[in-house]
Amino acid sequence: MLRGEQLAKLYPAVYEVAAQFNCPCGDCNDGVEVCDCDMVRGATEVRTFIYQLLQVHKPAHVIEMVEEKYGHRKAVTSNQ
Repeated sequence: MLRGEQLAKLYPAVYEVAAQFNCPCGDCNDGVEVCDCDMVRGATEVRTFIYQLLQVHKPAHVIEMVEEKYGHRKAVTSNQ
């Protein structure tokens, strides 16, 4: 199971999208990019969903689809 630095190195686009979400399992407060939760609707499922979507969609669209299906998007902060 790839997560954290391994995920960032091998699948940077998956990492970038996953890093925008908290694990939706309800039992932890970890980000999808680092969580090793394999529960139903957990981080592993979300990363797999992200990977599959990125085969045909651009990251911005994938973020929207993940948010629609799983929710739990991290608060968006702006440095501008």
